[in-house]
Amino acid sequence: MNNSSACSASLAFATKSAIDLLETLRSHSLKSKSWRDLIKEVESTKKIFASLDERLTISTDANFLRLTYVLIEYGTACDNFKKRIVEVHDQGNDNNNRQKNACKSGKSQAGEVGKFRRLVNCFTSTLEVVTLASVVQNGLLTAKDLIGIRTIINCAIDDLDDLIQEINLELLEHTLPLSEMECLKHDILVLRDCREICVSFREFVHQIDGDLQHNNNDAGVLPKRDIPNMADPLSELYNQPPSDYLNAYFETLKDDSRKWDIDTFIEGLQYLARIMGSERDKYYKNPLNGLHYAASFAELWNQKHPQQRIDSLNFAICPPDWSSAIENRCLDLTYMGDGPLSQALNEIFQWPTTADCAIVCQLEFWMSIRYLIGDGLFDRIFTYQKGEFTLSQYCYKPFDPSNIEYGLDSQARIKMKAIYNHPSYLAKHPGGVARLEHVIQIDDKHIIFSSGARQNILTGEELEVALMTAYNAPRSLADEEEICLYTKNPEDIHPHLIKPFGSLLQEAKGFAEHSLSEIEWRDTKVERQKMAHGHHLILNFQRLCTALEESRDAYFNQSMRMDVFNRATELQSSVLRSKWN
Repeated sequence: MNNSSACSASLAFATKSAIDLLETLRSHSLKSKSWRDLIKEVESTKKIFASLDERLTISTDANFLRLTYVLIEYGTACDNFKKRIVEVHDQGNDNNNRQKNACKSGKSQAGEVGKFRRLVNCFTSTLEVVTLASVVQNGLLTAKDLIGIRTIINCAIDDLDDLIQEINLELLEHTLPLSEMECLKHDILVLRDCREICVSFREFVHQIDGDLQHNNNDAGVLPKRDIPNMADPLSELYNQPPSDYLNAYFETLKDDSRKWDIDTFIEGLQYLARIMGSERDKYYKNPLNGLHYAASFAELWNQKHPQQRIDSLNFAICPPDWSSAIENRCLDLTYMGDGPLSQALNEIFQWPTTADCAIVCQLEFWMSIRYLIGDGLFDRIFTYQKGEFTLSQYCYKPFDPSNIEYGLDSQARIKMKAIYNHPSYLAKHPGGVARLEHVIQIDDKHIIFSSGARQNILTGEELEVALMTAYNAPRSLADEEEICLYTKNPEDIHPHLIKPFGSLLQEAKGFAEHSLSEIEWRDTKVERQKMAHGHHLILNFQRLCTALEESRDAYFNQSMRMDVFNRATELQSSVLRSKWN
């Protein structure tokens, strides 16, 4: 039986199970609101099955096997729940004191209904995503259609994340009977498959969206822009050698005699932080060189080249051997040169490069690995073909609370996370870069990326003050340029905020003079923490070292069958398998 046939068979099984469950629910006259809601949800799923059946033979997605498994699990869950309803009903009929029995079992039944409903919701969301993906695959859609579809997919993933987290917390409490804990573990495995399906289709939709934007630039997203009259001044910069101080830093990265421990790694992070912050003037003869936000680069450029002014909207600058691509206002930097990775990374720091704090955090980790092991080994075990090495603003894997080794309150010394500004930041500063700060946290200090800031290693309290100050600052030229864009294109849809530019223009007018007091700022702390949900990575330094050591040994033994990342992933998987066993 091929994948398509197996999936069709599992769809038929799930459909029959849903129909049988509906008949049981109706025949037992279960009329409370929770039961009525459950009936509606199962009916909704049955309709999706019918829609999916029409398109299943068209789909060629690699997720056939996962979908088959999810459909079987849905059908099995319906069958088991139907049996449970019959059992409870029969027990009630045999009991002489029905009223007492009803009171006693009412809460547990309500709990079972609630658990089953949330499972049905997640299955339904996943199957709806599959149906939508088939529409995308076979329909002629506009960019606005894709924005709506992407929103539905993101909501489904959020629902799955919430349920996985909820179940994981129940497991961590260790208060449930063993049999129920095993059922919950099984549910998590199924939900992960649902999640993989949704994430896969989200990537597929993102790819379709990118192709559409490439061919049609009138859908609310600006194309990457050619900036006139910049070639000659940039060529002059590219011909300048690095400063003596920056060159000395590059030479330091070649040293392979350092101890491989976490203190050395932290030393490398702090060294680079000083170069980008408090000691920047010493390392860069020309302030245009090095890393910048697009807005700060445009401001500096316009000061130095007033006859060749540029605006700050949707452009990117990178060294000659790198390419900058802006898709849906998200930046990717890809190395297209032939040199080793150490040389590629040096170019980013030597010449003008526009990036954001997420990309800079990744760069800081890469440079600290170089500082730890030396460029000789670094270039041997991190090898990429032309166009393979990319730094992207999309730097977080979707957060799965059931798939972590320790809690987010871990005492690990090095973390990467996002600290959000006030929820209305983008209304006050439409072109601002301080909506959030991706930071590397070392113990109680935070390394931030802030073009022009002389202090970029902050305590938690200092970071809070910096974010509030950024909110209360007057609007910048970048803000005004973004507002101008809203004014000229009121019908266009913002690709991330999913709102018409006209609506965003009205919000911007309402917050033009808004400032926050310290009390107002503190009152949003919980909300800002919720906004940062999932934007949290913990560096397992010991695993990194083990993966580096294994790759080093494999290289010298001429047995490089796995790269550093595959080794680290395998080490993580073994820990998680032990955890669940």
